[in-house]
Amino acid sequence: NRGPTYVPPYQTYVITSSLDDGSSSINTMIHQQYKILQHDLSVLYAKHDVNAAQSMFISKEIKEIYTSTFSLPLPNVLYRR
Repeated sequence: NRGPTYVPPYQTYVITSSLDDGSSSINTMIHQQYKILQHDLSVLYAKHDVNAAQSMFISKEIKEIYTSTFSLPLPNVLYRR
């Protein structure tokens, strides 16, 4: 068994230190990936009639958590895998 083969949609890209040209590339990638999530959230808000103020608050909170979570560097042990 080689472990799980499924990768969640918002975790499909990994930047290694050799490809990383600074935090701007990581931030750009996070922003691009967040656009996909933002679209999915917009569809969800429309489907469930969430009011604009509430959806803006929820989206802001999710974006902050998403950005902080995916801004953390991976441990070196995971790069060897």
